Amino acid sequence: SATSLTCTFPISGAEPGDWDVIVVNRDKTEDVLSDGFTILSTITLTSVTPAYAQTNNDSVKVTVVGTGLTDIQYLYLYNSEYDNITADIDDTTSTKVIGTFDLTDATIDSYDICVEDSYGGIKCGLNFDVLTDEVGSIEVESNPSGAKVYLDSDYVGTTPFTIEDASLGSHKITISKTGYVDYTKW
Repeated sequence: SATSLTCTFPISGAEPGDWDVIVVNRDKTEDVLSDGFTILSTITLTSVTPAYAQTNNDSVKVTVVGTGLTDIQYLYLYNSEYDNITADIDDTTSTKVIGTFDLTDATIDSYDICVEDSYGGIKCGLNFDVLTDEVGSIEVESNPSGAKVYLDSDYVGTTPFTIEDASLGSHKITISKTGYVDYTKW
């Protein structure tokens, strides 16, 4: 029509970026719209570190790795049962987004990591778990006493020993004393 033009561009294999749109009129004159068309890199999400955190933590720094992440405006946790939890974005590159989540009062559950670019493109898919912030204690004794105690391979003390503030979940406990075979329990 006199005011609009509809067309299809073959963009397969084209370089991502801003492109000029050039219209050649019947009289061979040209009209140019500089940076009138943008081709985006495909967004992929390959990993998130860490992949979990405890609820009621107001500063959880998360790194999402993938491709096509240059124009990311939002990083958020999605679960259809709850409101999204949006991160403050600290840094973005074409392969990485770093953001900080406030998980104060976040519901314990599994969430999808999602990103949204400045053009409204959304990609979700990586799993992120919000865990309980409840802790417990583990009492460790040995006969004879004085054995070294390791929690998840980190030295924590000698028997008899009580590990305080152990997070919920499985832990590897190893008891070691010279002259004895190490004892490990999950």
